[in-house]
Amino acid sequence: MSNILTLSFWFDVYPLPFNEAAYYIIGLVLLLGVFLGVVGKILKSKGQVGLIRTVWAKLTNFGFSFGIIGLVLVFLKQQRAPYLGMRLWLILWLAICFVWLLFILKYIFLEIPRIKQANKQRAEFDKYLPK
Repeated sequence: MSNILTLSFWFDVYPLPFNEAAYYIIGLVLLLGVFLGVVGKILKSKGQVGLIRTVWAKLTNFGFSFGIIGLVLVFLKQQRAPYLGMRLWLILWLAICFVWLLFILKYIFLEIPRIKQANKQRAEFDKYLPK
């Protein structure tokens, strides 16, 4: 475990592949990301409009990107591809996806209620305008 704190562990050009259990767990999580992308694509095209469609579009992009790029990085690590299979790339990609997911959650829980409130106020204001 003390290896994790050394730079040579993260920048190893020929890292060892994942063990079998970790390989299947990581692969399953990444395939769930691709499945999220497929489900999002289906739900986005079901005719929903407005904010819900925007949320599904964001989740679709996240799911496809997270899953496909993650699977490519895991494949490269399992094949021990020099430089492309380094542990650093997978950890960096997971950090990017985590930040991306935080922005999506921020949109869902902070921006959507603010937009709905603004739309409600605008509708209240427009009710008094002549038509």
